[in-house]
Amino acid sequence: MAMTPQLAFSRMPPGFRFQPTDEQLVVDYLQRRTAAQPCVTPDITDIDVYNVDPWQLPAMAMYGSDHDRYFFTTAAREEQARRTTPSGFWKPTSTKKTIFVVAGGHEVSTAVKRRFVFYLGHHQPSGSNNNNKTSWIMHEYRLMNPPIGAAAAPPASSSSVDLREETMVLCRISNKDLPKPPFIHNGLLQFSSVGLNGDGYNYLILDHLEPPAMEYPNVDIGNAAADAAAGTDDPGDLDEEIDDNMQRNHGG
Repeated sequence: MAMTPQLAFSRMPPGFRFQPTDEQLVVDYLQRRTAAQPCVTPDITDIDVYNVDPWQLPAMAMYGSDHDRYFFTTAAREEQARRTTPSGFWKPTSTKKTIFVVAGGHEVSTAVKRRFVFYLGHHQPSGSNNNNKTSWIMHEYRLMNPPIGAAAAPPASSSSVDLREETMVLCRISNKDLPKPPFIHNGLLQFSSVGLNGDGYNYLILDHLEPPAMEYPNVDIGNAAADAAAGTDDPGDLDEEIDDNMQRNHGG
């Protein structure tokens, strides 16, 4: 019997939060999943992310932090990938970031991370503003040199794309307009980064907080000033920098 998200959460200790770094996502999850090796606990859900509207995804995830949900999905080669859902499409908003992994005492370029924003409506030509930008964000992790022949079978609902042109990717879905959790206790900003069973992974323990619901599109309105301040049509690169700093400061 397949494990439901509710059953999966019931097996975790109270206060459990899943908050891996980029390197941990690549080494302990994406590389192992692509090579058909068992991943460390917890499991990450397999689903056809690109055929589901983002506000439906949180309820389908096994694990996630207060703002992030994680999924494995198969995708075509990047230049051929279509990221269109029933209600809209995912648009890339930042340059690709190379993720380096330490191996044999050296940093090795292992994966590529890219940020996308979800827009409601049909895909428009580049530069068009006829779509409704939402606050749903996706970070896509893709191995630079996946093992030959190791791509897993796609979900049953995917189209009949040549499997030789597909690869496994890991997606992190979030909604940037959700209120940030108040990481404050007795007037002090507090984080607790501890590993489940002492394994060293970044599990944020905040027993008094509950993850907020993510159930609707959240059209992103009135961000023109913030976008202009970031120097792009979307503050993707600024968000990437904030995300990287958070990982370095809290266990990354």
